[in-house]
Amino acid sequence: MSLSRLAKIALTAGTLIGLAIVGCSSAPGQTPQTCGAGETLCGKECIDTVADPANCGACATACKPGEVCGAGACALTCGAGSTQCGASCFDTNVDAQNCGGCGKSCNVGEVCAAGKCAAQCPAQQTLCVGDGGAISCISPTTDAKNCGGCGAACDPGKVCSAGKCGDTCGVNEQLCKGMNNAPYCSAVQTDNKNCGTCGNVCSAGQTCVGGKCSGNCGLSETLCPGGDGGIGYCAKTDTDQANCGACGSVCKDSNGEICVNGKCQLQCSQGLAQCGKQCIDLTSDRDNCGKCGQPCGGGLFCAGSKCTACTNINIASLGSPTASSGGSGQYGPSNWNDGVLEINNCNVWGWISANNVPGGNEWAQYTWQAPHTITKMHMDTLSATVTNTCGGLGRTLGGVTFVQWWDGAKWVTDGKVNLLDDWDYTFTSPVTTTQIRLYDLYCTNSLGQTSNPVIFEWTVTACN
Repeated sequence: MSLSRLAKIALTAGTLIGLAIVGCSSAPGQTPQTCGAGETLCGKECIDTVADPANCGACATACKPGEVCGAGACALTCGAGSTQCGASCFDTNVDAQNCGGCGKSCNVGEVCAAGKCAAQCPAQQTLCVGDGGAISCISPTTDAKNCGGCGAACDPGKVCSAGKCGDTCGVNEQLCKGMNNAPYCSAVQTDNKNCGTCGNVCSAGQTCVGGKCSGNCGLSETLCPGGDGGIGYCAKTDTDQANCGACGSVCKDSNGEICVNGKCQLQCSQGLAQCGKQCIDLTSDRDNCGKCGQPCGGGLFCAGSKCTACTNINIASLGSPTASSGGSGQYGPSNWNDGVLEINNCNVWGWISANNVPGGNEWAQYTWQAPHTITKMHMDTLSATVTNTCGGLGRTLGGVTFVQWWDGAKWVTDGKVNLLDDWDYTFTSPVTTTQIRLYDLYCTNSLGQTSNPVIFEWTVTACN
């Protein structure tokens, strides 16, 4: 993890990224040999650690009362695009157990697309939701109406070859007619619907090898279900992502897995190392500093692959302050990090459009160009109880429902604030990030003006 401790809908059959296929991995009480895609073996059960509040992100990692589990992390609310079902968060557009709504399960063998259950597409094909909500399986490498992806139609007179629109077909291809008589470039050496020539369909149980229908696949190949037309196709199981080592054994593209010699292997990006089933930045990860399994303790943080004592500095002036709405110019966010405190000048501040109750979408945010390891912050705002030297009372930014930081893919909630004056906040543990924000902020005062809270100075402390 480099930044922490750290429309049409398409799904490729075999890979099935983000979709859960209804089914069971083992009988109750029986230890399964292997868990299905997206599941983790916890004790004797296969668990979806992405959404299970008792095993959120990892086995036996339980969320606190009142929290929900989504995307493998505990939070106070579900993230955008997901729906709360009990104490779990699901994308009801694609989750087969909650398709279109909580508890609406698809039948065995079906997938969920656009909140509707549909038959699983054969390997090498993609499930598309077309105009009017019609769901169909297409071949994105050859379909001129869906060339390279759902809805990507070629211009009239163009053909689709290898997922790209062109004027002519490629080597060893012929221009044939496909679904709805749309022209497409068929690889006639291997196309079960056009084996050797257009329209020559192989019988059930046969596959097209070298332009001829045959019951046998070539060397180092295995006949697997699916393929063009659902007849079956010869998969190279040593490298096939959808049939790695055996038919139906799918490597998780979303986790960076690739098929090597018939086995799914994690392939980490440059600069990251494989630690267990995760790709880790050993130069900055506090749990794996310098090498896998080597944590930094005692308040140390990881920098340059070494556990180092934290030298705290204020990095607010290095960041770009923004707000959901509110003051600008003389009374805008640029005053939050100018070094001028209320005690120095009570007329230099920025205000945010918000009221005195939680439940809104108002926010204040800092963004940095490079990651920093942040430990705490201080808020200099108006008092809710004491009139300042300039006669100000109220407009106290003392309420924050979500103190959040960006982990490179989503906002992570660390805690909340509810005070009546200037306040300090210490993160649960140091976070390495490029962004922090105060989300769903509000006034906590009952005296004076109870809207549009004020920030004189917002200090952010990080390890140097």
